[in-house]
Amino acid sequence: MKIYGVYSITNCFTLLIIAIKHDIEDCVKVVLYDGETYTRPTWCKVRYNAHGEAYFIKYNRRYYLKDIEREM
Repeated sequence: MKIYGVYSITNCFTLLIIAIKHDIEDCVKVVLYDGETYTRPTWCKVRYNAHGEAYFIKYNRRYYLKDIEREM
């Protein structure tokens, strides 16, 4: 599985971006990883706030793309 971005939620849980879709609406495919297991991958729509910063909503919380560490 190719990982595009990593966001550490706690010392045990990490949010991983595993796919990016550039279409009419940009989307990211996200999973939650606890070191051993992955949750079911879900597509999240990329949205923009009033300042133009990109984010997506997962588990009723905003995750800004500027805060996610990119993997090469």
